[in-house]
This record gives sequence, structure tokens and C-alpha cells, in this order.
Amino acid sequence: MPANPLSELSPAWCRECGAEVERDALDCPACAAPRPSQTDWAGEGFEYRSTREFRGWPLVHIAFGIDRSGRIRTAKGIVAVGQRAVGGVAVGILALGFISCGVISAGVVSFGIVAVALAVACGVNAIAPVALGVVAVGFAVGGLHPIGWKVILSGAADLR
Repeated sequence: MPANPLSELSPAWCRECGAEVERDALDCPACAAPRPSQTDWAGEGFEYRSTREFRGWPLVHIAFGIDRSGRIRTAKGIVAVGQRAVGGVAVGILALGFISCGVISAGVVSFGIVAVALAVACGVNAIAPVALGVVAVGFAVGGLHPIGWKVILSGAADLR
């Protein structure tokens, strides 16, 4: 229980613009600052960034949630894990990397619901020179609905 129960009823002010806001407001109605009643808000979520770097990129960067400005955190590193991930090996909802795995992924080798790759893609919808998926588009393809020059594997014949 708080020391002063009336402090919860007293008005709160936005740390950015000074407008009066509710204590539990998600954003300020005047300036859209996230969590305006909290004076030391540094964002929500989790972020880890390794101290070792390779050419300015951290070896490991893990980022989830939103940052101080209210934007979704993006993991950028040799190994990147997060809602949005960019790196050599990227794992996330949106993943972009040499090897990527995510709901929507793009890279040289990609795995995901929607996978787009320069070499090999595997997923529900796969687009690459070598593509494996329910719907596969590319040069050498395999899946239920393969669209390509060479069909290396097809489940569509089994359904007939």
C-alpha cells in the first residue's frame, strides 16, 4: 500500500510537454509521449548488446519491446534476435540477414512463413532459386504448389 493514498488521485503531468495526464495513461494526448506520467521512463522490454564488436556491429544483439522514443526496438548484430532483427544470423518476427529465420524473412538463406532468399528459401510461401514450401516459386522448387523451371518435389500429385 502506498504511503500516501491521495497521491494516486493527484493529477500527473507529462514529462515531455507538461500537459495533465492520467497516471496510468499509455501515451500523452497532447504530444503522444509514451508513459507520460513516469519521469524516468527508459522504454519497455529487454535489450542486450555484447561488448565485443566486429566492424562496428556487436557480436550478439537481443532486443524486444519499445525504446524511450516509443519505437519498436531493432536488433542489429552478427547474431541478432528480436521482433525486428538485422544481421548475419537474424531471428525475429521480421528478419533480414545472411541466414534469417522469422515470420517474414529475407536473406541468402531464409526460413519462415514468408521466406525470400537469394539462394535457398524454406517456408509456407518460399521465393528463391531453390525454394521449398506450400507455395514455392523459383528455379528448382518443391511443395504443394510449385512454380518453377524444375520441380524437384511435389505433393500436389499425391492429392489427385
